[in-house]
Amino acid sequence: MNTSIKKKHVGVISKKQHHVFKDFRGELTPLEFSELPFKVQRLFYVKNVPAGAIRGEHAHFQTKQFLICLKGQIEVGLETNNSETILLNENEGVFIDKMIWDWQRFLTNNSILLVLCSSSYSKNDYIFDKQHFLDILNNEVSINSNSCL
Repeated sequence: MNTSIKKKHVGVISKKQHHVFKDFRGELTPLEFSELPFKVQRLFYVKNVPAGAIRGEHAHFQTKQFLICLKGQIEVGLETNNSETILLNENEGVFIDKMIWDWQRFLTNNSILLVLCSSSYSKNDYIFDKQHFLDILNNEVSINSNSCL
């Protein structure tokens, strides 16, 4: 498959433009799971989010994710010890490693975000408190702490 990969770094993150096959019948955009840096255990999609609304705003202790903009335009904010914002247009995706704080701003009313995850859902894998996340990164608290839940 012919794809161009653009990498941006905040921890382990990479942005990818997926190849789209177009003809009179429509469009086909393949994603080979073998290209992902993890085995997919779960997927979900987010849609019908009002333009400008923000989703996410958390990090994961263990889960790795690959976010794909299926429709519209989505801004993804990423933070470890530094921060970065990546704009996803249709057919673009970004890999987000564990222990990266992220959020998604849906820039258009029709945006659809597909998320592929390395693990099944577990509430204990989420870090919802940003200061707690930063304290973990700075080794000020134990990574095994569940006080953020």
